Amino acid sequence: MYIVSGLPIVCRVGTADADILSKYKIGKTVNNLKDIDLKLSVVTEEEYQNFKNNILELAEKCSTGYFLKWAVIEILIQSFI
Repeated sequence: MYIVSGLPIVCRVGTADADILSKYKIGKTVNNLKDIDLKLSVVTEEEYQNFKNNILELAEKCSTGYFLKWAVIEILIQSFI
């Protein structure tokens, strides 16, 4: 899983990855892969550090099973409703 690497992500608009990227603010989306250079050239150091901090937090959650635990809890709750 690329998120666990701790590096900000670039992906295409309209993909499931783009939804995650936007939700957690962990990188940039592009309409076309040819636009990557342009998109990255305008990223400020502050913006990059925010992406990095956000992805490190998300990487920790992924690598420790945070989302798996919540998925199991949700399944258990739904099975008793």
